[in-house]
Amino acid sequence: MNEKTKYPYCKIFFDIENQAHFVTYTDESRHGHAVERNIGGGLIDFITMDLSAIQTELDAIEQEIVGKPELFYRVSYEKYKNRFFDLAQMLDGKHRCIYFFLIGQLNGIFCDITLSDEQQIQTAFGIFADLLRYQKRFDFGVNLCLDIDNLPDYTISEKFIGFATAFPEYNQFVFKSSLAVSPTYKGKLDFDKIQYINKKEVDTKELLRLIHTDHEGVSIASYTIIENLHEMLFFEFTEMLKQGLRVKKCGLCGRYFILLSKHETEYCDRLYRGKRTCKQFGAKKVFNERVAADPVLQEYQRIYKRYFARGGRPFEKHPDSRFYNIRFVEWSKIANELRQRYCNGEITGEALIDGVTG
Repeated sequence: MNEKTKYPYCKIFFDIENQAHFVTYTDESRHGHAVERNIGGGLIDFITMDLSAIQTELDAIEQEIVGKPELFYRVSYEKYKNRFFDLAQMLDGKHRCIYFFLIGQLNGIFCDITLSDEQQIQTAFGIFADLLRYQKRFDFGVNLCLDIDNLPDYTISEKFIGFATAFPEYNQFVFKSSLAVSPTYKGKLDFDKIQYINKKEVDTKELLRLIHTDHEGVSIASYTIIENLHEMLFFEFTEMLKQGLRVKKCGLCGRYFILLSKHETEYCDRLYRGKRTCKQFGAKKVFNERVAADPVLQEYQRIYKRYFARGGRPFEKHPDSRFYNIRFVEWSKIANELRQRYCNGEITGEALIDGVTG
């Protein structure tokens, strides 16, 4: 490990499919690995989190400790130390990296013998104040630079200049990076080969043979080193900008989600009610609104419900119908296809109703 890099920290590699690999280091013996198919999920999850409970508790702590003498901190040290760890615990399992970095920072603060009791408590308070500040800052950044519906006449570059103007500290922001001898393909991590190597018991010579590429150079992968939550958030933000990813506010829950398809969508994939997602509820909502505004679809729904209630062969009492021997399941497929064609403007309303009544 680079001697200037302190635990906890994270290395981020991109593989040949442009997936981000997060290799976390809690300490010398505890490591973790996670893969994110589309960079930015952690950032979007963070800015859409409800941190009101954190804000309330932090406000209460601030009122209690402001202006207190050194003796107060010595007497109340364990009480406030535990409260800060309880605050971090509230975020356990709710985000990929917030809890990881917060616990690491708190451990570092409360193990630092160069800090007084008061300095440790004040520093711990500061990291949670920063957490709330970063949420507001990057919510602003995402809204300004990545929201597909915001300022459509400006380029992403112009928007980012606006963000950097508002927060000039990012004009000189530098990420730590390093290199590793590793299987690569076209300059990026070859994770499939790494998995193959990990499953085999190979000596150093065989390992180097597997890593070595067909060309004369050394197979080297570059990676970024992230040492705190602030760096992680800004890294994901800049990667989303570089990759041209855009976001949109869900039409149901109102939270941002990343647009991963060229096809327009108004709803995200988060759970909305029970086991159904916003996208599932949203599709139904859109259809109901269209039915309410379209007499043809209202008549279609009335017919569909009538035949559904009959079940079996709904036309068996109508020998002249072309659907006489057809079961409801088969008829419903035909009816849904005709409804879709009508919604697409391919057939008239009259053709839809005649088509489903036979």
